[in-house]
Amino acid sequence: MENAKSTLAKGILDTITKVLPADLKILHISLCGSRGKKLDGPDSDYDVKVIVINTTENAPAMEKKILIKTSYEGKNLEGEALSLEKALNLAIETHPFMMELLRGENIYSEPEEVREFLIEVYRSCFNPVMPLKSLSGHLHKYLTKELKNELGEYNERAKAKTVVEAVYLTLLLRCLLEGKDIMDYITIDELMIFAGKEEKVFKELVEIRKADKNKLVELTPELIGSLETISKQSHKKFRKAEQDKLSPEVIKKRDEMRKKADKFFSNILNKEEK
Repeated sequence: MENAKSTLAKGILDTITKVLPADLKILHISLCGSRGKKLDGPDSDYDVKVIVINTTENAPAMEKKILIKTSYEGKNLEGEALSLEKALNLAIETHPFMMELLRGENIYSEPEEVREFLIEVYRSCFNPVMPLKSLSGHLHKYLTKELKNELGEYNERAKAKTVVEAVYLTLLLRCLLEGKDIMDYITIDELMIFAGKEEKVFKELVEIRKADKNKLVELTPELIGSLETISKQSHKKFRKAEQDKLSPEVIKKRDEMRKKADKFFSNILNKEEK
């Protein structure tokens, strides 16, 4: 297994290096999407989030993400790369991009302290507003756009991929609503601890999705009910959390971490320039 992971890491690292500007050095790669969640099937593509640094003297700040679009082992490989400096700022803000990056499968991190420090920053400054807003928004989209017809009625059946994505969001939202550390529950199997009475049904849906993501599965009243319930609960929780997002405690913690992050960035930059 380790050899397979090493081969995958090297292959993806080499592939991404070829399509990024030569003056950028890759510090970290996370495998996200269905593969990162362990929901992938035989035809799943590769979705990556990448952190880079520009060691060129007096290089301008890299404000925008760089889109990655290439292929690996006959599958599409797509994602985004952003600078370490930007990643640190997004971690301080509990930005959804960093939640996905840090929850993805770590397939390359050099030096390892980069990912470790980003997780420290993310956890230290964690505020539920951004993840609740992002996740509940995605779940609402699935419920209203993907699982319903033009008349606003739920379809009798839907593709396994779509249903399981909604299930994954439901489990992650339950994790947040119970006040758990989302960095401790990454894969679909780990999140199943929050499935409760729906565990058997959820697991069956996951197995169907892994075998054939396009297979149509039944949207039972019980399944729709569980998705609707968590959607309403998370939206209510988000509204409450939003009131506290700029509390003095949050602002103070972010200011303290920004100073620490600036120092960390300078240290990494100095190491890479030597």
